[in-house]
Amino acid sequence: MLTNLADASLWRGELAQAHAFAEEGLALSRVAGNEFGIALALGPVAVLASARGDQALAARLYEERLSHWITLGDRPGIGGTLAGLAGVAMASGQPGRAARLLGATYALRDALGITHLHHHVHGERVLAAVRECLAEGTFVAAWAAGRAMPIEAAIADAVALAAEAQLSPPPGATPPVGHPFGLTPRERDVLRLLVEGRSDREIAAALFIGPRTVQTHVAHLFAKLGAKNRAEAAALAVRRGLA
Repeated sequence: MLTNLADASLWRGELAQAHAFAEEGLALSRVAGNEFGIALALGPVAVLASARGDQALAARLYEERLSHWITLGDRPGIGGTLAGLAGVAMASGQPGRAARLLGATYALRDALGITHLHHHVHGERVLAAVRECLAEGTFVAAWAAGRAMPIEAAIADAVALAAEAQLSPPPGATPPVGHPFGLTPRERDVLRLLVEGRSDREIAAALFIGPRTVQTHVAHLFAKLGAKNRAEAAALAVRRGLA
């Protein structure tokens, strides 16, 4: 239940509350020795680490999560974790690799005949971000390559990605020049419209992106700015001249 509450808080943009719920759920599962609970709770903890820009920590958490799902033989869990690591690939500047992992992820989902993998909302947001980043032809080719990849090969690639990401420098070690708080140009565009009081759908229409992509950008903004909600983010942006 705590993990579900963490997920709900995460997608509402309440990152501090999501972190508290997720950490408590993870701690209780570890004490109980509940491997399924541990694997499930690692999901939102990893998503939050990635949102803070700590891809090394996110990769370590996803790697642990993947090992639990493999031990349990939980293929929906394996697929959900591959999608999470696709998010790490995307955040690390490897959108093509992210597209391949997502292709393998959704091929697994289809083979299982299910509607959703574990933590599917995060996977859908990563997919939207990848499609926005890549040219259509490039995305289609990478997606097709992923769908044709045996799941064992996809898992091996995800494990290799996790190992590579854990060698990356900690967040804040090399902040982007000219971007306060490490905001990307797209995040600054979203922040500017957020300050104007635009809704997610209005921001999406103005920037020609999907509403789910906007929600992902807003979650990243909250994490980077240390804001709990849109009002706090807007107020901080105005005070610091960020938008």
